[in-house]
Amino acid sequence: MSRLAIAALVLVVAADALVLAGVASNRAVVEASLELTERELWLDAGSEENIGMSLVLSWDRDLQPMSVEAITALGFDCSVPPSAEDAWQHYDRQPSRTAYVVLEMDGPAWQRQLAAFTAAQPVDEATFVQDYEDILPAEAARRAKRQAQANARWLVEKRQAASRLIAIDLGTDATALRSRYPNAALYAIVAGRIGIRLVRTAIESEPMRLDVYLYELLVDRIHVDHRRRAFFEALARDVPIVRVRRGDWTDPAEITPRFAATVAFGARFEPWIVDLTRLP
Repeated sequence: MSRLAIAALVLVVAADALVLAGVASNRAVVEASLELTERELWLDAGSEENIGMSLVLSWDRDLQPMSVEAITALGFDCSVPPSAEDAWQHYDRQPSRTAYVVLEMDGPAWQRQLAAFTAAQPVDEATFVQDYEDILPAEAARRAKRQAQANARWLVEKRQAASRLIAIDLGTDATALRSRYPNAALYAIVAGRIGIRLVRTAIESEPMRLDVYLYELLVDRIHVDHRRRAFFEALARDVPIVRVRRGDWTDPAEITPRFAATVAFGARFEPWIVDLTRLP
């Protein structure tokens, strides 16, 4: 074997050793443990180019407006007032930052989202008749019925398939966040990438304000190792909850989650699968 080949082999072995050391370091401490289902874990079965299989964390946002002081503490320069002429340029050119993110599983934030969504999707046909009062009554009734049925369908999707994992808070100190959210079975802390932007409230006459936006979680994939590959390969041959994302399901039973998983988050705030259960 040539020296170049030996050097390449050593490099590969060293890289693998570093990866394994990182995994071991992360799993040395269980910082949080959440009970998730297929609603929060989307299966990526890989492709011809990439045979790796993974679960992707599915999550939503419910971040409350932050004060200028809190935004500054995240590392952003808030010295220019949002009403200033050069505010757009100032905030648009600021780079994104990393921060710790609090994820809440099936808690008050999800209940608020579900209640707001339900209120915005009436399913009573009479509610829509007035929207079509300028057309013939028979056609108005048909359109109202279709709209009510569509809303009912969206509600089923929200209640049975939407992720209940919600990002609710941000910070630069993971220890302080854990003190604020001590329930490790309800809240997990992960790393994310955030940015700053100018937004206007729903009332146009009100001034612009600063807002922090969560772009992504830095680690949102969980590798499926060889021990659990057969479990997910069997699921990949089915389609129930996946149909919701394509919009071609017909029976509410088709979007019932097919599996539940205990997911731990470690010392480096990275997730891994602890246990899997096939749901009936």
